[in-house]
Amino acid sequence: MKRIITIFFIFSFVMLFFFSPSLLQAKEKLVQLILRADALVQEEQLQLVDSEIEVEEETAEENQQEETQKVRINLQDGLSFQEAYELAMLNSIELKQAEYDLENATEQFDDVKNLKKIKPTDQFPYVDAMGNVIMVSNPDQKLQMEISKEITYYQVKNAKELVEKQITLEKQNIKTKVEDQMITYAKAEEALNLAQINASRVEKLSEITKHQFELGMVDKSALLDSEVAMSQAKMGVDNARRQLSIAKENFFLLLGLKASDEIVIEKLDPVDMGKEISINQLDALLEAAFQHRIDYLMQKDQVEYEKTRFEIYDEHYTYYGNKQDIIRRQEIAYQKEELNLLSMERSIYIQLYQVVTGLDQTKGQLDSLALNVEQAKEALRIVQLRYEAGLSITLEMVSAQAALAQAENNLLDGKYQIMTMKNNLESALGETVDQALEIAATEE
Repeated sequence: MKRIITIFFIFSFVMLFFFSPSLLQAKEKLVQLILRADALVQEEQLQLVDSEIEVEEETAEENQQEETQKVRINLQDGLSFQEAYELAMLNSIELKQAEYDLENATEQFDDVKNLKKIKPTDQFPYVDAMGNVIMVSNPDQKLQMEISKEITYYQVKNAKELVEKQITLEKQNIKTKVEDQMITYAKAEEALNLAQINASRVEKLSEITKHQFELGMVDKSALLDSEVAMSQAKMGVDNARRQLSIAKENFFLLLGLKASDEIVIEKLDPVDMGKEISINQLDALLEAAFQHRIDYLMQKDQVEYEKTRFEIYDEHYTYYGNKQDIIRRQEIAYQKEELNLLSMERSIYIQLYQVVTGLDQTKGQLDSLALNVEQAKEALRIVQLRYEAGLSITLEMVSAQAALAQAENNLLDGKYQIMTMKNNLESALGETVDQALEIAATEE
């Protein structure tokens, strides 16, 4: 009885504590304080996190501003090839995509690089008709797990290595594009200069002919010949100026900049960059290409990957059972990649042969083109003397000036063609000409 009374009093006290109005208010206030304290802590932590994010963002902004300012200072001093190359890499969509692919491939490789350490088992749980869980042996499933483990590891590893090479290839492609654009721009700039020089020569002739016509020294046909020549010279200047504008726009578009006349572009001087290359060095150049050309090395990696898969199939399926059809299919895949590699080797050989022979031919033509310019200058000088002595007509002067302009443009094309071929040769080699020549010298 005492025990019942004691329990009753305890229960009454508890009910009084929890349901008394004043106590309920005190309890509610206490809970509110506790919740508010938690909220304040969370808010403070959130503010701390936000503050850290803001600091990181501000730091990133400052770094970006510093890099931008650095590039801006360099642009004010003039745009060199190296600066153009760096800007083009920053603006390359393909390079950024490849870098994202590498990040994903690295994460996947980190996930599976310990996969080879896992030992598959042939014991698997099975629930029978009565609901009992029993362990059964399944060697074939163990075999499939062993093969999948090996294949997955090498597949992810190969994918990561391919993406790494792809990034290097994209950088080489960007370098080639920048060089091509700078060559095109330099050629267009020099072509405009030649067109302006020719227009100046024709303008002087036109003024003399007009003056002679007014004095009655020449007929109307001579005046018309000079006017037609002047019109063609002006058209030549306008066309050269358009070509220069297009070259500049394409060049700055590659760099991610807006074309501006205030930015001075470094001039690439057209020099004979291929004079040390000869057809006798083709085998050594081919070996250099096999060592350094990225797309060729990527294909070699693909061959090794398919070979590894074939070896895995051959080892496990031969050991655990006769499944020659699966082994043969993988062997065919491996052999096809080897054929692709052989096809690429032949393509590289043809590409190198065409570039080297083209360089040799263009070098031989340069001397002839330079002589043609000197001959055209001398011919114009003689015709001009005869014209001033009244022994030559205006049409002869116009023809001599046009011949000189054509000879100068042909020489310009030849000089810049050397640079373009040198660029194509480096693309075929996967490295610079100087590096390839060092390998060629070593082979000799």
